[in-house]
Amino acid sequence: MNRIQRISVKLPKEFDADRHVRAMERKVTDKHGAGWELSHIDPAERVAIFERQTNVAEVTRSQKIADTLDVSLPKGSKPADGDRIATKYEAQYDGYVLTRFEPYLGTAVMSKLRPETIRARGAIANVLGVKPWEVQIRDRVDGGFDLILPNRYSSSKHDEKLLDTVENDIGSPGWYVVTNSQKLTASIIPAEPPSFPAAIKYPFGAKITAGDARLPIGVQLGKGKEPGPIQYLDLDAAPHSQVSGTSGSGKTVGLNAMIAGALARGMELVVVDLPSKSVDFLWCKPYVRPGGWGCDSLKASVATMSMLYEEGGRRAALLAEHRVTKIVELPARLRPPDIFAVVDEVTGLFMQEAVPRGLPKDHELVIEPQEVNLHKAVLESKIAKAAAELRFVGIKLVLSSQVSSTTTGVSTAIRLNLANKMLLGTNPTDNNRKMSLSDSLAAPKVPDNIRSDESGSGRGVGVTEFEGQKAAVFKSYYASTTDYAKWLAKLGVSRTDRPAPTPTEIARYTPSLDDRSADVRQTSRFDEGGFGQDGRDAPAPRLKGAAAAAQALKAAETGH
Repeated sequence: MNRIQRISVKLPKEFDADRHVRAMERKVTDKHGAGWELSHIDPAERVAIFERQTNVAEVTRSQKIADTLDVSLPKGSKPADGDRIATKYEAQYDGYVLTRFEPYLGTAVMSKLRPETIRARGAIANVLGVKPWEVQIRDRVDGGFDLILPNRYSSSKHDEKLLDTVENDIGSPGWYVVTNSQKLTASIIPAEPPSFPAAIKYPFGAKITAGDARLPIGVQLGKGKEPGPIQYLDLDAAPHSQVSGTSGSGKTVGLNAMIAGALARGMELVVVDLPSKSVDFLWCKPYVRPGGWGCDSLKASVATMSMLYEEGGRRAALLAEHRVTKIVELPARLRPPDIFAVVDEVTGLFMQEAVPRGLPKDHELVIEPQEVNLHKAVLESKIAKAAAELRFVGIKLVLSSQVSSTTTGVSTAIRLNLANKMLLGTNPTDNNRKMSLSDSLAAPKVPDNIRSDESGSGRGVGVTEFEGQKAAVFKSYYASTTDYAKWLAKLGVSRTDRPAPTPTEIARYTPSLDDRSADVRQTSRFDEGGFGQDGRDAPAPRLKGAAAAAQALKAAETGH
């Protein structure tokens, strides 16, 4: 109860505030005792209001709220007195804690709270860096808590820490927090640990907009039993992506969802893969752009990527001709469709083969791996250049591998140009996360309950770290390749009568070793000064086709 006393004093007709206030204060003190101060003057009523705060604290039971005590504070109480007041009255009134402290108003409130509620309030106050009584808390019927937060609360600064303390100090994994930063309110809601169903069907019935570069690929982990939002791969925010994961983690399922979504939105398709693995994508072979099926051989892969790179050059020239910087800025009649290019099993495509030592230079066992390594180096060069140079011409690259690192064939230079990161698998190693994600420490991990679940909730689960989005745990959509093919046919997606590059195209774009007596320098890194060496000093091989043209162009530019 607030123990501030008030009296009103009638003002004389000749009252002048500048001359008479102090004299009036002395008369009030003489008549009513010490401690009175002029609060304000009401000129309409012609009265002066004086107030005095009691010097003795009083505790009374609230007439409005059960289990609540109103405390009138002695005059001169300060904010720094809060801990002393709390300790004093919490010791005197068992089960009661200080819940409001307004020293300048001369009032405080003690409330009887459950031990669990007191603990929750203290944990929240600790996260926010405030006193416990600055956090207002109320029990919920579901076992959680509703909160009124102090002004110090900031969603960007505190939400992550609040969730951590809710799961570990107040409740258990699965509990979550809903905050309203404008109203400074929050609710702590008990729930089971979030999980996924065994499979999430691809949304074939969702509305599709031609030219939309946001591909729905799955669903993010929700809160409790609530499903999370759709996980989109936004190729407008960043055109190039890296998909990593261990064997059986669901990379192919995820890639199929991307491919189907891209084709349904009017994109052209390119697929490059090892011949032994390309069976996973045979369902979409009829839908690739002419020459876009680079899966039948290593030479076919080189030809397909070389043609894609050339197409990027033509588009860049078109942009320059019309003085624009992005493909979307071209007039609609001139704008070519986006190209979605998937390169799977990058590790196998890039890793150099060993060249036997001690054999004659022109031995078949020496020449064959040298030529294979030449083709792999050309393929890697085309992909690296496409990732670095073709960002604004409507070409979207997705590189997929089991382990993405420099020791297994994917250079740092390439990875840096793949802004969208996806790591599939429920239990990747710390090194997997470091190599596959831009910020492995900040990105979330798949929860333990999903990792240990044997019902299938972990199939196709991973972590996304996409440009312009918060990193998230998600699960890929699933559909059979037969369903995808039927859907695309129903949508009327165009097909091609020549998916693979022709023998003429392959011959045009794949270099060969013309002089079989020459040693071939090897490396999988064009950006490290050429093909490198296998440990022996040897002259560079004579090249033909695209490699010879590139060599001649470089010589013309440098004068060497």
